Amino acid sequence: MPRVIVAIALLTTLLVSSCITDTLQHQYQHINKNGWAKNDTIDFDIPPATQSGRYSIKTEIRCLSNFPLHHIYIVRNFSFDPPFIGYTDTLCINTDRKCPDTERSGVNTISYAKTDSSLVLAKGQKGRVKMHHIMQKENIPHVLDLGIRIKYLN
Repeated sequence: MPRVIVAIALLTTLLVSSCITDTLQHQYQHINKNGWAKNDTIDFDIPPATQSGRYSIKTEIRCLSNFPLHHIYIVRNFSFDPPFIGYTDTLCINTDRKCPDTERSGVNTISYAKTDSSLVLAKGQKGRVKMHHIMQKENIPHVLDLGIRIKYLN
């Protein structure tokens, strides 16, 4: 009987600890199959912060393997409240296959990511991140998804 109780306690501990994560948000938004138009803004609703502290921000992009560009410039607009925090920045993601930002390859897709900044949030702060590209071309072909990962650091 004591072995059963120990086994149940161990299993419960494992199940509870497997549900704890430092990731506040990890989400992808699909891009129109006709390409990412310059006026298409991609929105991400960010849930309330689970704890106060510094969070890393990673922007991810999935493209077809025949993506024609070597980099893509993205403007990101961040707004969180309460209390209000807002700022805008520009990010360049290197989409050259030989670049270290290449995370993984599928049969016909390649993912690129860049962790470039961090953000201090108070517990309960929620927000929105809006992104659009600022490339010279009006329409960027072969982009499938745009993603964001916000992860608690300390």
